[in-house]
Amino acid sequence: MLHLTFISYIPIFCLYHYSFLQDTLYLNFLDNTNSMCSFSSKQNPYGSPVLTLPLLCSSKRNHKHLRFTMLTRRRAQLKEARQRKRMIVVKAEIEMKNLKLYIENENIIEENEKLRKKAMLLHKENQTLLSQLQNKLSEQNNNTKN
Repeated sequence: MLHLTFISYIPIFCLYHYSFLQDTLYLNFLDNTNSMCSFSSKQNPYGSPVLTLPLLCSSKRNHKHLRFTMLTRRRAQLKEARQRKRMIVVKAEIEMKNLKLYIENENIIEENEKLRKKAMLLHKENQTLLSQLQNKLSEQNNNTKN
């Protein structure tokens, strides 16, 4: 059980002692000689006589707490909605960028295949030219020896 205590002085030199227990406010009136004032009427569960008043503000406090909770929840929902919208936009941007990169990659692969075929043709041509050169050199060597 939560027990809060607040103490304050008033001009007639009586000391107020507030104790909040569940939904009841216990009010101790003490003068500066530590004797009880004459209008205290009920015993406090802790032993000292008190004046018991119901807490009227508890419903207002609960209403404010409920309203604060609802506002907090609404803010969180709006924040989530903004984040979801932003994520949709970001996702679309990422998909567009991914598509552009995919197309660029396909173009690079096609160009690479063309260059590979051209390199194979050049290599074959180089091999034939090299074999022709070797044949001519071997013929010249054979002619000079004879």
